[in-house]
Amino acid sequence: MGGSWYSYSVNHSSDEASTYYEYSQLTDSINSLSYPNYKEHIEEFNAIGIYENEYKLLKSGYYDPNNSLNNTALSLVASIQQEENVASIPGAAFGILSDIGGHFAVFDCYVLIILVFAAIVVTYIIFQKKKFIFFPIFYLVTAVAASTAVRYFYTDTDSLVYGIWLLLYMFLIFSFDFKEHNPPKKPSFMNMRRGPVFISGVLSICLFLSYCIVYQANLPSASSNKKPSSLYSEIDRHPERYYVLDPLTSEDYMKYTDNYTHPLWGFRSSFLSNVDYFGYYKSTDKLLSYNLSANIYEAVLSNNQIYVIDNYITYRKENYLEEHYAEEGANVVYKQVNEISKYKIYEVVTE
Repeated sequence: MGGSWYSYSVNHSSDEASTYYEYSQLTDSINSLSYPNYKEHIEEFNAIGIYENEYKLLKSGYYDPNNSLNNTALSLVASIQQEENVASIPGAAFGILSDIGGHFAVFDCYVLIILVFAAIVVTYIIFQKKKFIFFPIFYLVTAVAASTAVRYFYTDTDSLVYGIWLLLYMFLIFSFDFKEHNPPKKPSFMNMRRGPVFISGVLSICLFLSYCIVYQANLPSASSNKKPSSLYSEIDRHPERYYVLDPLTSEDYMKYTDNYTHPLWGFRSSFLSNVDYFGYYKSTDKLLSYNLSANIYEAVLSNNQIYVIDNYITYRKENYLEEHYAEEGANVVYKQVNEISKYKIYEVVTE
């Protein structure tokens, strides 16, 4: 509880931090469910300025705090999702079983702790000769009930459920009665009070190492032959140009990047120095340093050595700029000027 309040105070220390925190919470919630059907809620969306064109862009990750692509729209989407997916205790329990099945299908880190727990239960039953079998059954029932309660009342975040199973595992370790199997005249380390603590610590370390191995093995691989090296080089060769990524295109661009240097150092200092995108994380300072408008949408219309990289071009993006940022009667056109490593580069012009 104290940690939650500390997190809340830090994330509401300024208007910017509060807005970002709200955005993060909303997107985490939205991404766990499917987007609602626009036509079924057209009046609600229209009331806050979200029409079909804006809704398509909102789903694609576009964010514009100066217009309707903002936290208000995301809040409405999350609210509709919750109304359409009313939580129930049986539903929460079924959701947990479905998640467990999904984890087994890909054999990820969450499966590991379940298998370790099952192995410890078997060891416990053999070691204790079926005495106190009540404890593993009780712990298992408690874990399922706690996971269901967390999912129903709070969130379906896997990390919380994983924490419950890890706590369950620790309880079971401390339920072993090591003294019963030691001769009274030959005390051993198992006989000491530190014995269970030591064993639990060793197993925890082993579990952590196994977790890291499974996590690393399940990281999505990016084929090196698909990496847009030529595009990276082109952007590096032209620091005077400013490039703006479409949100979906940015996922591919970041996935194949070779600019990551070290877990402690992160990315090289010049990485993304002249690259921005239409999502939430826009760099106002970089825009101003290039003598561009602080608003990324106004900036792309300036045609001042600013280009859009977009592999998912649709007329909706041109329509959005026409409606909200172009002069009255002007037509906005994405004019392709280059294609490098199968990434299309556009100049946004008004006619």
